Amino acid sequence: MTTFDIPAEVDAEFLERLFGTPENYAGAPDDNDEEHVFPDGTPTVFCTNWATYVRRVMGDRATLHGFFSADNPESRIGKDNDGHDFAIVDDRYLVDGWALDMNYATRAVFDLQGPQDVIVVMMLYGDRGKWQRNTELEASVDAETAEIRQKALAGTDFHLALEAYRQDLAFP
Repeated sequence: MTTFDIPAEVDAEFLERLFGTPENYAGAPDDNDEEHVFPDGTPTVFCTNWATYVRRVMGDRATLHGFFSADNPESRIGKDNDGHDFAIVDDRYLVDGWALDMNYATRAVFDLQGPQDVIVVMMLYGDRGKWQRNTELEASVDAETAEIRQKALAGTDFHLALEAYRQDLAFP
């Protein structure tokens, strides 16, 4: 189940609108204007928070994955961090707003079936065989109460982004 009325079929452009646009994930500065935070107050500077956010929006269409740097030394992201978490939507699109926010990438979404994206993904995320699915984190997100979920997504502009997407489809 997804939180929003997400179309049955999505593409990289659609996902980029949702997760690569700050207005849509409500990444406003915290009360001290020091770092950007999600509506529930969790900082956007942590990749796990990003993966969690994608799962909240996309539901079980988003699987959560990650790796420890020692296990994946080919990863550019892993060379600078102890590990990394991210989401994969519909078994096709790697969604990682953290990589965009931290200037590892110029966008948040990569098509795992796109030849050019596969090269970028290999450089940034290393060997796909070394990624581990994080079912514990998925279960934690899925077990959130409606109240927690509402707080976590309050103030997002996803509804506006979805409507704009639908209008673009109706009026090419």
